[in-house]
Amino acid sequence: MPTIESMNQNNWLCLDCGKDTLHSDDYYALRNKLWRQIVPREQRHGMLCLSCVAERLGRPLKAEDFQKASQIVDESDPDEGPMDLDDYGVIDTLTPAMLTAMDEGLIAKLASQKAERIAVLIGEFMENSPAVVPGLPDYFYLMRVELMIETGVLVVCREAEYLMHSEVRLA
Repeated sequence: MPTIESMNQNNWLCLDCGKDTLHSDDYYALRNKLWRQIVPREQRHGMLCLSCVAERLGRPLKAEDFQKASQIVDESDPDEGPMDLDDYGVIDTLTPAMLTAMDEGLIAKLASQKAERIAVLIGEFMENSPAVVPGLPDYFYLMRVELMIETGVLVVCREAEYLMHSEVRLA
C-alpha cells in the first residue's frame, strides 16, 4: 500500500510559499469554516503552511482555529460540515477525456488480477498513474469506482461495511 509520503508530493507544498508541509510542523487541520473563508474553492485541494495561514487571516492563529479530535462539529452548518466534492474547484477543470483516462487507469490496475480491495486499487492508482489529477481527493476516485460498479464495468466480489474496503474485479 502506498504511504502518505509517496502520494503526490506536490500536494503537500504550501500554495503560497512552496514549503513542504508534510515533513515539517505544518501538518494540521483547520476548522472547515475557517479553511473555506481563507482558501478560494479552486485552491482547496492544496495546503498552506501555518505562516501563510496567519498571513491570509491577517492575525496570529488561535487554538480555536484548529479542528480537535474531540470536537463536536455541527454538520448541518454548511460552513462547518465536512469538505465534500463541491468544495474542490479542481473538479471543475476535469474534461471527459480526463475522466476516461482515470477510468481506464483504474481498470488497467485490475487487468492482471482477479480482484483487488478498492482502497489498494485507488492508492496504487494515485501513486503511479499519469491520469491522476493533483489535488483530487481519494473520495473522487472512489466515486469513479462506484460509477463503474453501477454501470457494470466492475463487479463487487467481496462486500465490506465500507465500499472502500470491498473488493472488485472486472465484469
